[in-house]
Amino acid sequence: MTQQNNLHPLLQTDIFLAPGSYFHSEYSQIYYHELPKALQKMHNQRLIRQYCLSWPNNTRPQLPTSLADTWNQLPKVALGLGVILHTDSLPWWGDLAIYSNLREQFSDPLWQISNSETSTPQILLAHGAEQLFAYITPFGKEYSERLKYMFSTEILQLIPSSSKLMLPWNIIEETCHYVRKNTA
Repeated sequence: MTQQNNLHPLLQTDIFLAPGSYFHSEYSQIYYHELPKALQKMHNQRLIRQYCLSWPNNTRPQLPTSLADTWNQLPKVALGLGVILHTDSLPWWGDLAIYSNLREQFSDPLWQISNSETSTPQILLAHGAEQLFAYITPFGKEYSERLKYMFSTEILQLIPSSSKLMLPWNIIEETCHYVRKNTA
């Protein structure tokens, strides 16, 4: 997790300047990618003001490349992590189908959660989001507060209140790579 980021600085800056490109529709309420560039910029400024998103200082550590490169896809990464964490068999259809190989490769009883709740994609997403918050928080509240707006309020309410375990960093990193290669 101490890996330095060799990512072009503009891309890390986009995490802070372009929240409309990754905010959940519940918060953005606009088809951001269909807006002309000038309106995207105005919309981003509005979101930054509306949600009081803080600006990082120079002492903030850079995110690891794997997280920064998949920033816009972190909800998909969270779903993949939730699938890895789940012990029971899952219905491999819909949104879960693309994660079957990931689960086969990285599931391990050491980090799987025995859960009596129904295995809905929302529950899996919440468990994976919990993992992302645990890893992103040390990099600063500027990242954490933006990550929060990538998930609906329903998902945020489903996130467990305390982390019982953290997946090994290599699983987070490999899930980021997997999502980048296997999802649109």
